[in-house]
Amino acid sequence: MHKLFWAVGLGVVLGGVGPSVADGTITFQATLGASCALAVTTPGTLALSSGDTILGSEQTGGTAAVLSIITVGSSTVTVNPPTLTDSPGTYTPTGQQLEYSYTGLSGLGGVSSGGFTSVSKQFTATVLSALQVQNHIVNAQGFTTGHYATQTVVTCS
Repeated sequence: MHKLFWAVGLGVVLGGVGPSVADGTITFQATLGASCALAVTTPGTLALSSGDTILGSEQTGGTAAVLSIITVGSSTVTVNPPTLTDSPGTYTPTGQQLEYSYTGLSGLGGVSSGGFTSVSKQFTATVLSALQVQNHIVNAQGFTTGHYATQTVVTCS
């Protein structure tokens, strides 16, 4: 009997009678900074105009590029004028004009460059957006046969 009393007394002191229940609070936290990611979903292609003076994505057979923009918070998107990154050695770039235009798609319905331009432009993007970008080279001297490439740099911050 003395042993039973000792075991019951020890049980009460160490944890009470029966199983114990503990509770805990789990806190989830996040600090979000503005961030932005860009991805080309459709690459652009250039095609020659019927007058042989414009090589552009807006010409028949050309394709506009589409860029996806994913942001946390709002981000400033900057579209820069295109540069000629490849052309045949026989091409004469004297007098050429490289220009671009853009139109907002999903999430950017009211955004537009207002036609072709050769100066950098900015706008604000939020959440998930898409941007259609056109690009062309205008040259009154025309184009020679060979490979041409332009590059339009878009950044977000």
